Amino acid sequence: MKIFIQDLWSKQLAWDDQLDDIDKQRWLDLVEEIKHALPAIPRLVIPKSSSPATVELCVFGDASKRLYACCAYLLQRLQRLGSSWLNRI
Repeated sequence: MKIFIQDLWSKQLAWDDQLDDIDKQRWLDLVEEIKHALPAIPRLVIPKSSSPATVELCVFGDASKRLYACCAYLLQRLQRLGSSWLNRI
């Protein structure tokens, strides 16, 4: 999405300019991808049977001039020595 918008900005289009056929198709393809980009995946974030000593949210991100990304993990440390759970959110 970001690259598509940057490409439109580089063409110096006004907000009310019509997109050409190629850009219009790119936009429709992006909208369709977004509909399927975030599937609902039920996850057990913290096991019910545990007593967490600590819970930490770990977030990492990186970016370049054209792209960016991030990920987040929930880290649960249990009362028992050396036990932990790691779940992607």
